[in-house]
Amino acid sequence: MHHDLHWLDVTERIRFQVAATVYRCLHGMEPPYLAELCLPIVTSAHRRGGLRSATTSNLVIPWCRLATYGSRAFSVAGPVCWNTLPDYLKSSDLSFDCFIGQLKDALYKFINVM
Repeated sequence: MHHDLHWLDVTERIRFQVAATVYRCLHGMEPPYLAELCLPIVTSAHRRGGLRSATTSNLVIPWCRLATYGSRAFSVAGPVCWNTLPDYLKSSDLSFDCFIGQLKDALYKFINVM
């Protein structure tokens, strides 16, 4: 019945919620205290050639000190989840409804592959 209803497993549902929150942060739909945790990678001024990652839509992943729960904080888990998404989902042209639908399809296909 789980498959027939097109439901996500718990771990994929958590990834879905985190990715949706990051999308809302990047598009100004969340409070500033969350939006400031999702910083895009920009070209560094002191590097001559720039970074190859600056052309992608990836986010900066901050260093965390606590191995027990530091990586589960939104400041780390949000950018990690966003950076693992396919490039077509990171497009700024997608509306929120379109992003949600394509994200759920991508996560559901990921479940069925495994």
